Amino acid sequence: MTAALALVLVPALSASAAWAASSDTDTSSAAASDSSKTDPTTCIGAYSLASSFSSQMVSMPSHMQRYLAATAAQRFWTMAASECPAEVFAQATVYSSIAAYRAQILASALGIPSDELPDYYDDSTAVLAAVRGACGYDTSFTRDVRSANGTCTTDNARDTIGLATDELSALATATDRVAYYSTTASLRTGKPEYAALYNSASLDSTNYASMMTAANVTDDRRGIYSSSIVAQGPDTVTDPVSGISMATTRALVYDACAETLSGFSSQVSAGSSTDDGANSDATGPSSSESSSDTTQGIDVSSDEGSHGANTDPFVNLDNPYARRRAVSESIAKHLLDCYNDGVPARESLLLN
Repeated sequence: MTAALALVLVPALSASAAWAASSDTDTSSAAASDSSKTDPTTCIGAYSLASSFSSQMVSMPSHMQRYLAATAAQRFWTMAASECPAEVFAQATVYSSIAAYRAQILASALGIPSDELPDYYDDSTAVLAAVRGACGYDTSFTRDVRSANGTCTTDNARDTIGLATDELSALATATDRVAYYSTTASLRTGKPEYAALYNSASLDSTNYASMMTAANVTDDRRGIYSSSIVAQGPDTVTDPVSGISMATTRALVYDACAETLSGFSSQVSAGSSTDDGANSDATGPSSSESSSDTTQGIDVSSDEGSHGANTDPFVNLDNPYARRRAVSESIAKHLLDCYNDGVPARESLLLN
């Protein structure tokens, strides 16, 4: 049994201690067990652990046990996103965000302070700096100026950068679209929330486009886009992805997440949802699927074994797995922000 698996059986642990203990699995699980299904630095290990915790966060008898399972699921799903084939990325990222939302609900019921909840990593500038180093560029590298010693290409981008070039393109385009929509709304309304959204989206878009440049791929962002959202009005719109009325700023972010995730691969949902009042959150894969090596025809047991690297982006971004996980956590964070503003936490809206 890994340290993380034991956590949900010890409800007396504080939330902060539980999260610190689960962090140990990043570097010690491989040594603790010979089974790949409990080694989170393999695809099957990360996926199996995440699936198990997703089941436990709705089935364990106490609120504390469910809370600990939810925080573990949040973590292990982003690990699965980094370890597994591209087909798993969207599913794992969405399940992580839903586990995080459930953890918030349970933490509130338990009286756990919000600052004890686990954070998501969200710093594309730091990821870009790590990519620049991984591709062999010096500090003179910019999106428009490259030195001649770069080693990243379209063919090796997933292994060196951590993201394939079509995935980088999806990230750059989706955030560029948000930047365009938000600056249009800002100019029309003068509201500061649109200016703030533009600043963050524009920075992310530029950073992802720079990563494309590092991989010797042309920046394919259009810069100008048509928008049914912006055309509806500045404050509240009917989101075209979910069909739900929400704040325009949240609709822009939510739809960017959906667009990005669809750019990673065509996804199907493997989870089920439970009604939780005005919002709904998924349990993740069913218990029968949790013991399987496949998810909806996606083989999660075909990876090449443990690489032994620490994939926690808060610790380092020195390996491609950590950089890929950082992107998964960033998307999950934006989804979690949307859930907290009333957007339903339903995987069916994002993965169908």
